[in-house]
Amino acid sequence: MNKEVAPAINPLKGIDIEDKNLKVVYLKSGKYLVDGEVITVESYSEAKVQVKDVSNIRIITENKYIKEYVCGEEKLSVKQYDEQINQLLSKRKYDGYEEEWESLDDEFAYRKFMQLWTPIYNTKQEISEPLLVQFEKTKYDTGCQYIHNAFLNGDDKDFTLFTYEQGQAWLGITRECFEELGMEYKENANYSATNNKKIWSNSSHSCIRYVTGFGGYVFDDSWGNPRVIEGTLEDVRKRYEDDRSTIRKIIIDKYNNHFGCIDAGKFDFDRLRTIISNAQRNLFDIDPKQKSYQAWQRAKDKLKEAQDMINVAYEVKK
Repeated sequence: MNKEVAPAINPLKGIDIEDKNLKVVYLKSGKYLVDGEVITVESYSEAKVQVKDVSNIRIITENKYIKEYVCGEEKLSVKQYDEQINQLLSKRKYDGYEEEWESLDDEFAYRKFMQLWTPIYNTKQEISEPLLVQFEKTKYDTGCQYIHNAFLNGDDKDFTLFTYEQGQAWLGITRECFEELGMEYKENANYSATNNKKIWSNSSHSCIRYVTGFGGYVFDDSWGNPRVIEGTLEDVRKRYEDDRSTIRKIIIDKYNNHFGCIDAGKFDFDRLRTIISNAQRNLFDIDPKQKSYQAWQRAKDKLKEAQDMINVAYEVKK
């Protein structure tokens, strides 16, 4: 097998995963010398090959050629074979598309020669100069367990794309928020069982649509069909942050509305009622003028509304 140096081809495309100290090169179907070893790539499209020494990737091409012709123990060089063939073919002529031989013996001699002599092939191997690789940089760790590099996970050939597992994120964000609020997870707890209790539950389907807590369903229909979202790291990270902010706001708002009476010990609501009652008495002592009467009436109504809200929400006993 002969070896020759072939010229280098156009630059290859490579991906440098910086935080993993990993380099991947796209190689088309063929034979290559990579990290000192010969590898064969068999792919209809480009294959991703991990490479350590990116400065010494070479392509190997192999071309078959006829070394000689043999007939039993006899041999003819390619030149000798061509000379004899040409001599035999000199007796052949064409009349339009039909061949004509000077004699049947001439035709027979040609066909017998072709039948008896067999070509012997050899392979000439060419190894290119080191191939140039143009690298693009990316990273594996996105800083979020729900966002993954689509390229490294085999989901996409575009290394700039990342996938956001929205369903897993919604479940994780919800669980994390309830834990921060000191609420316990109970399996198969219907919404009525969660009323005035610091427990929550969820169904085994529809993501977080049927999360129960605070005496009802926490989320509406829009939270039952999460997707796997693909985009740039910036795009999917923003989508995750938006989802996280919205989910936490829904839960925390409902928590604050529902558990005000239970957490009354953290705030002196009796004193608040006293202040409101004193303000009402002071307001009644005022003799409003005609121009200020409507404002006085609105103030009185607002104080009464505040007092009623406290009495209902915190079950204040008179």
